[in-house]
Amino acid sequence: MTHGRARSFCGNDVCCIAPEHLNGGTTGGPGGTSGETDQCATGLSGNCISISDQCPLGYGSTLSFCGFQEQCCIPPSGIHLGGSVLGQTGSNGGGTGPFGSGGSVNTSYSSSTNRQCGVSDVGQTAATHRITGGNIAEHGEFPWQISLMLYGYHTCGGTLVDAQWVVTAAHCFHQSQDKTQFTVGVGLQDRNQIPQSSVYHVSELLIHEQYNPDAHQLNDIALLKLSKPVDLSGKYVRKACLPAADSNFENHVCIVSGWGAHTYNPAIAPVPDKILNKAVLTILPKAQCDYFIGRSMYDTNYCAGENGPNGFRDVCQGDSGGPFVCYQEGHWELVGIPSYNFGCGYQQKLPAVYTKVSRYLDWIHQKMQTH
Repeated sequence: MTHGRARSFCGNDVCCIAPEHLNGGTTGGPGGTSGETDQCATGLSGNCISISDQCPLGYGSTLSFCGFQEQCCIPPSGIHLGGSVLGQTGSNGGGTGPFGSGGSVNTSYSSSTNRQCGVSDVGQTAATHRITGGNIAEHGEFPWQISLMLYGYHTCGGTLVDAQWVVTAAHCFHQSQDKTQFTVGVGLQDRNQIPQSSVYHVSELLIHEQYNPDAHQLNDIALLKLSKPVDLSGKYVRKACLPAADSNFENHVCIVSGWGAHTYNPAIAPVPDKILNKAVLTILPKAQCDYFIGRSMYDTNYCAGENGPNGFRDVCQGDSGGPFVCYQEGHWELVGIPSYNFGCGYQQKLPAVYTKVSRYLDWIHQKMQTH
């Protein structure tokens, strides 16, 4: 009861300070010192802001190096300083640093040999807009976004990763696994305006062999092969990049898009939105995810959610399977797939859980090469 506490020095944990060190010690009190904020500014090229505010899209975030109830927003250039400044020894090993144990700062994100992916010519992607608590996306802002339709009705999202391939969630097919009952809409923003030329049939439906809906949606990923390749040369239909196998996007500020419902009522069927929405979210460290969801989350998952001035930002029914992308080196990479959540963040305000795409690259490439 007589101990102090600070968010500095312990990464994403709280540092408990013994009474004899509260006054005149190296902490300068639980609020942090100017030396810490200097480390954020000069060591990481970052700046300290309130934890109630949000770092810009594409930045990293850590609770170290700033004062009480503050976070250090680190631009991409600062994130790449991780090896020397943040106490990291590499992309996957050693060091603790403010990004958590094991080294969550990675400087090798680019896995695509063809970098003609993950580029959008539309939208203010650097804006910290607030999906649940989301903002309307401009037409073409997420050109890799698709609408997965069952009998012509939107049921899930998905992501173009090649001219003929879509990544989505396995649980999107709990009602049917008959590929002839599904179609895919590309280049859409308003679901009430779907030209026939934007609708493609599905020639292959590949659900992960170890998908287990009874084990917290383990291996919740699926691939769709379209009946013919889509034209990727325009600004409304393009593919997203896939991440590197060793990438780790914890503490990164990323963006999710979808036509999911804006309200949650377990007693009635959800009504998808007509217009594509987007929400900026921070990917939380696994330790925080474990705490919030009350169990140890699989290493094949991320979790993300955001409290903001306009409410809790989260995905909801209809967003499942869609793109959760992070901006790296001029390209958008498909980092996560919305898998499941806890009441869309309305009641419990808990982060949603996403399939971690980097853990399934071998499976994705193997299926695309053999089908």
